[in-house]
Amino acid sequence: MLSLTGQMVAFFMTVLTGICVGLAFDLYRAFRSAVGPARWVSALCDLLYWILVTPVVFVLLLAANWAELRYYVAIGMALGLFVYFQLLSAFVVWFLTGLRHGIGAFFSGIGRMLLAFALWPFRLAGGIGFRPGSSFLNRPGRRSRPRVPRMRWRGWHPGRLFRT
Repeated sequence: MLSLTGQMVAFFMTVLTGICVGLAFDLYRAFRSAVGPARWVSALCDLLYWILVTPVVFVLLLAANWAELRYYVAIGMALGLFVYFQLLSAFVVWFLTGLRHGIGAFFSGIGRMLLAFALWPFRLAGGIGFRPGSSFLNRPGRRSRPRVPRMRWRGWHPGRLFRT
C-alpha cells in the first residue's frame, strides 16, 4: 500500500502520462493531415500508433506505481488528456502546421535556387543573342521566355500514391 504522498505522486505521473498520450496523438494527427493516406494506410497507421503508445504508457505507469491499475490511474490519464486537449493541443497543432509549411517553403526555395542555377547558362546565352529554337518560341501568341513550373514540395506527398 502506498502512502498518501506516494499516491499523489503516482496520480500526477498518470496525469503526465495522459498529457504524453495527447501530445503523441497530436503528432500523429499532424502527420496524417500532411500525408493524407488512403483508408487502409490510415488503419495501418492507427494500429502502429497504438503499438508505439502502449509500451510508453506501460513504462510511465511502471515508473509511477509499479503498473498497478487502480481507479485513480484511469482518472489521472483522462484528466491529463482533458487538460492537454483544452490547454495545449491548439498551440501544438498550430506549431506543427507552421513547422510543416516552413520546411516546405525551405525546400521549395532550395529547389528554385537549384533550378535557377541550372538554367543560368541558358539565360546567359539568351542574353548574348544566341537562342536555340527561337523561331519556335517566338511565334505569335507564345511567350518569348518558356514558363518554368514552380516546384511545390508542399503540394505533393507519398500518400497520394495509395489513395483509393
